[in-house]
Amino acid sequence: MRHKNSLLFCFSFVTLLALSAQAAEPTSVLIDKAAKKYADLDFEGSAGLLDLALANPGNSSGQLVRIHHMKGLIFGALGRYDKAKNSFAVLLALEPSFRLGANVAPRVRDPFRALLSQNPPRFDVGILPPPTAIKGKAVIFTSQVKNDSLGMAHNLVVHFRRSSGQYSKINISLSGQGEYRVSIPAPIWQGKKQQGPISWYAVVEDKNEAQLRRFGDELHPLVLEVSEQAVAPAMAMTEASSWYGKWWVWAIVGGVVAAGATTAVVLSTPSISGGPFDFTVDLQ
Repeated sequence: MRHKNSLLFCFSFVTLLALSAQAAEPTSVLIDKAAKKYADLDFEGSAGLLDLALANPGNSSGQLVRIHHMKGLIFGALGRYDKAKNSFAVLLALEPSFRLGANVAPRVRDPFRALLSQNPPRFDVGILPPPTAIKGKAVIFTSQVKNDSLGMAHNLVVHFRRSSGQYSKINISLSGQGEYRVSIPAPIWQGKKQQGPISWYAVVEDKNEAQLRRFGDELHPLVLEVSEQAVAPAMAMTEASSWYGKWWVWAIVGGVVAAGATTAVVLSTPSISGGPFDFTVDLQ
């Protein structure tokens, strides 16, 4: 009995080591291995490798499309049409123009066609920077989750820097459709020796930090100009001192004149020096 228990323990230990080794493999390697198993009609083995690939952090949108394409084919071949439609739904949300190849069997194609006939919504998340960054004032990005019917979006990460050096980042949680604000306080984006515009890029991530959407990247960032000083406040005219406030002017003119004044606020410019910042804001 002891001998059998020892053998069982050794077998379980070896299996765990094998699974750990597979989990540590890059996503591209796992996808290639899953494709080979799929070609050998080992659908269950292929699906297991794809699950490991999905669990890897930092997958690209293109890798997610490949994974869910294969998972949809696998579940369709196994007759698990609900799961096939779920995988195809993620695929079409990320890549609405995707279509199956002509060599796909009808029973595998059926769940895809059924989903396509329903005009599945595209995953849609946008981000809008302010017109300019003003010294002494927080930089506020506005993000809008317009459509996330599958609940994929989990985080929005904004990377930013001035001059050279490493990027700092701010991370906020997303929890469904709506508008979200990402505020970078002035002391964080400013610095005593930092000059020039703000370079930035943003990434929308799922729960495993997969990149659902990107806006620029580290090598190709977007640029936000910095205003050294806000516009000086204008002098507001009162009814008592304005010529159009006199009754006799209106009697002569016999018309109506509308006027307005624009005011602005001159902002102070606190600044600090230091390395990159990395912080999270939880809006849930």
